Amino acid sequence: MHNKILVFLMNGIIGRWFFILMNLIAIAFDVYCIRFMIEVMMRGGDHATDHGFEEINVTLNGIGGVLIALGVLMESRITIMKMTEKPIDDLQHHLNESAEYCGMGLLLIGLFVEIFAVFIEVPNAVVNTKGIEIYLYSCCIFLIIISLIIEYAYIKDTIKSYFKTPPRVESTHE
Repeated sequence: MHNKILVFLMNGIIGRWFFILMNLIAIAFDVYCIRFMIEVMMRGGDHATDHGFEEINVTLNGIGGVLIALGVLMESRITIMKMTEKPIDDLQHHLNESAEYCGMGLLLIGLFVEIFAVFIEVPNAVVNTKGIEIYLYSCCIFLIIISLIIEYAYIKDTIKSYFKTPPRVESTHE
């Protein structure tokens, strides 16, 4: 039994335009957050150590959550297609593979960003990060830059699919 409204929404979610839009929003958020984190780290002093680092941790948790959520959504594209009973032609197969590949990358990066944020947030009696926070934040910024590259590559690949026919999928049935 299919709920027509839910099927309509899921068909919209698996559309190319939706994934392009979500990745563009994630790129804008990532760039803004990187800029904010660098500004706080450059300020230095006690303010950056106390209040600024707390803001960076909240920002990292936000970025990590967004990357994890987007990664899971992208990986789930084929599942959503099956739920809507949409046929999987060569184009859809290509888009599913691209979404799964890039989605897994974003998911892993989001998880690592979350792990670094937790290391910094826990009390120093558990994990002593006093004095090395800046290096952990720098690692997170590096990971977020990698996520930007993945998001860009996905957008580029998806936009290309509007103009170029994907390669034919060989049947695995014998």
